[in-house]
Amino acid sequence: MHRSMAAMTPRIFTTQASLLFPFRWRLVGLSGVAVVAMLAGLVLAAPFPLLILLGSMVLVPWGLICIALWFHPERGTLGPASRLLGGVPEGWQSLLRWYAALSLTLYLMVAAVALPAMALQAWWVLR
Repeated sequence: MHRSMAAMTPRIFTTQASLLFPFRWRLVGLSGVAVVAMLAGLVLAAPFPLLILLGSMVLVPWGLICIALWFHPERGTLGPASRLLGGVPEGWQSLLRWYAALSLTLYLMVAAVALPAMALQAWWVLR
């Protein structure tokens, strides 16, 4: 495997998980506030682009929570010492971490880039 590929997603997520883990409850709170705002927007018939942006504000913190909880070096559910993957051969553990990392990368790209772009396009069309 190429050296730059070896340092890609799972290792980056492990580094980020160490930074995000202390803030996991704040991220849950942020997402919860966005859910309440989204529900209020639905009840009050807020403009569609605003609802899309609020959806993004729900999804991005949940993606960051997943990074913190899945990839944390000591407490992560996808770590080699976890109860979930502890007895799985190392090759399968690596495969599962890569699958989770790539799926989470796609999820975050949609939540952080595609949804706001859709909101901007909807705002442009509806104005």
